Parts: sequence; structure tokens; C-alpha cells
Amino acid sequence: MSQGDPICPRCDQPFALEAFLAAVSGYSTVTDSGGSVCPACNDGMEFRVGNGSLELGYTYWSGSLHFEGVKVFKIASLRRGTDAGAVYAEYAEKRYLLSPPPASPD
Repeated sequence: MSQGDPICPRCDQPFALEAFLAAVSGYSTVTDSGGSVCPACNDGMEFRVGNGSLELGYTYWSGSLHFEGVKVFKIASLRRGTDAGAVYAEYAEKRYLLSPPPASPD
């Protein structure tokens, strides 16, 4: 497990977690993983948020869709939570929406 700023696997540059979380393009509650881009090189990355950690990895099919974490960064103040079905990450006293709540049937 690495400590400090996450590092992009494509450009090898550390990146600001705030910019990474602000650029999230979606988050799957099935795989508990999402997509974003590196703030330095704009390369797409798949990730998972945990309490105190950020995992970078990839999704794959093996009977069903799975997320495989390749690199884990320890980020003590990072938290993952849910609120009324929405999934969010909290970091630096700010909340980032990862997945909106499920649509209510009409």
C-alpha cells in the first residue's frame, strides 16, 4: 500500500485527489468502482474508494463483472459513504457524488 498522493499509472505523475474526484464520469454500484481521468495527462482510470484508501485498477468479466485493484494508495482522510442510495466520497471537507441515488419508479 502506498502513502501520499496517488500516482497516475500512465504518466507516473502524482495527482491531486480533489481534481480526480471532481472529474468522475460514473460509478457502478455493481462493481463498487468508477471512472475518472488523470488531471495531468487526461488518461482514463478505473478506481474504487474505500475508507482511508483509493484503489486504481480495472474491471473485467469472469462470469460477472468484477473490479481488480492493482495499486492501493493510503489516504487517511478519504471516506466513502451512502446517503439515500447515493454513493459519495468525502475528502478535504468536501463531498463528491460518485453515483446518484436509484431512480424511483413512477
